Amino acid sequence: MTNTTSNERSYISALSDDLLWRLFTLFTIGNFDNEWIWDCGVRWKNPMQQEPEDKPLITLRHVSQVCSRWREIVLSSSSLWANALDFQYLRQQENMWREEVIRRTGAALLSVIALRPLLGQPPDSDFLWDFLAQNRDRIRRLHVVVDTFHDPAEVLPVVQSISQSPKLEALCLNIHYGRPHTGFQEVLLGKSVSYLSIHRFNADLTPSSFTSLRTLKLVDCQLHPNFLVHLARMPLLEEFSFQEYYNYRFQGPVFWHPPHDSHPVNLPNLRVLSLGGTPRVTAALLAYIPPPPRLIDFSWNTLDRPVLTVDELDIFQEQFAKYFTHLMEFGEAGGISLLVDGTNFAIQTYGYDGVHKLRSRPPKIAFSFRITYPGYTLEPAISSTLGYAPSPTGGRGVISTIINFFISSPPSSFTSITSIEFSFNSLYNLPGPHLDPEIISAWLASFQAVRTLYASVLDVFLVFLLLQHRGYVLLPTMKEFIDVSKERLYIVNADAIVELTRERTRLGIPLETMDLTACNEGEIEAFMLLEDVKGLEVKLNNEVRKCISRLKLFKELPEWEPSNDIVIR
Repeated sequence: MTNTTSNERSYISALSDDLLWRLFTLFTIGNFDNEWIWDCGVRWKNPMQQEPEDKPLITLRHVSQVCSRWREIVLSSSSLWANALDFQYLRQQENMWREEVIRRTGAALLSVIALRPLLGQPPDSDFLWDFLAQNRDRIRRLHVVVDTFHDPAEVLPVVQSISQSPKLEALCLNIHYGRPHTGFQEVLLGKSVSYLSIHRFNADLTPSSFTSLRTLKLVDCQLHPNFLVHLARMPLLEEFSFQEYYNYRFQGPVFWHPPHDSHPVNLPNLRVLSLGGTPRVTAALLAYIPPPPRLIDFSWNTLDRPVLTVDELDIFQEQFAKYFTHLMEFGEAGGISLLVDGTNFAIQTYGYDGVHKLRSRPPKIAFSFRITYPGYTLEPAISSTLGYAPSPTGGRGVISTIINFFISSPPSSFTSITSIEFSFNSLYNLPGPHLDPEIISAWLASFQAVRTLYASVLDVFLVFLLLQHRGYVLLPTMKEFIDVSKERLYIVNADAIVELTRERTRLGIPLETMDLTACNEGEIEAFMLLEDVKGLEVKLNNEVRKCISRLKLFKELPEWEPSNDIVIR
């Protein structure tokens, strides 16, 4: 609001009752699942990650105590109280406050949250289940965690009954056990359900109607054998997330590549697709789902185990190629990030960083692909013949299968990529065999239009220099290097950079710009060495520039004694 004079100043108390009620609704809307549900334009936050700063019931009480007018609005609106039914804050030794809050909900539709370890033991939990059973047809949203104090056989019938409520719009169910509840349980959804999130519970959605379903999240569970049939019956689905339950004893269901005459599962409204689990299951699931035309966010997190057959690896590569090619054609991705470290192999699009704010224009499709290998090293040596990496059992590996996709693609396939974030952290210090230099060179050679490289000035330049000494010239089109590591620069590092840049100049592929504005520590002489490289523009932050200027002044003094120990901290 704009104030012109002190006499015309506007106060929040001057707002209309309707606008105040809307503001109070924004303050008190209940917390829900780990993503969001839109209601009154508000994003519901995640209470499982951290305790919310603004507790709905407490906020509601504070608002009601500001003035008599506000109190009248709060007490007269049953929907405000119905949106704030978080049972964490309804656990008093005396139940008077709990009964009063429930009374104030009147006949309004309810948003109920009961999370671990909030349910506790009886009688609190008994009251919750009785309350849910008695108010089945009033439940609008329900997020409930069934913890180890309860037998799912007793609790699930209550939840299954609520799921059929004609008023239910959102259901999040988390069976909090060490592994998913065994077997498949039928879940019959009402026609109004638009949001369904199930954790550690194997659901059979066969009898359900999906006429309104827009968000489906399945976490740490198995897919029903008829799941693809169910998925095809979700025409309005906008977000689908699946995280497979996996351990080395249980590998989940076996999907297989669809026959050539099978019908794909078309999801015309899908905007967010996120899959996680073993490569066998996730790749086979993607084989049935062509890239949706409205896709804006794709995430695929998988593992390098169990060992796949040759046919399964072909399926795996086909699905990666299908979605990455879709990104190239429609995602307008100007830059990608390549990461290999002790636990991850990742390929992602990006738009921003913390230093330069905007690396490249944000892509229309956010793409994230990650292979995790926790607890053991990168797959054994990727062969220098540009073939496939041998796995412990003699087959080829998932990482080399992905790299081979880039190497074997036509030369012009990735010319839209003009910048790369390159992170091979301690590449040559990984336990076990490392990526072969010829493979690295061939992989990066796939990107023939890269002009800008974002990387660590220390690690990456040492890798580039080492490979260049072996005859491999990486990213010949690169003209600009931008450091993102914020690491300390030493003279030995500067010497390596000078050698590399001069060698590239000799080869006719000069580096024109080196941006070290993120680097604010190190030996001053190291920065000065880089500034002396002919034809190289070195960008430094103001603090480093000031230190260099002062050092140059000191050097002009008669009593100056040379020293390499001058550092910026």
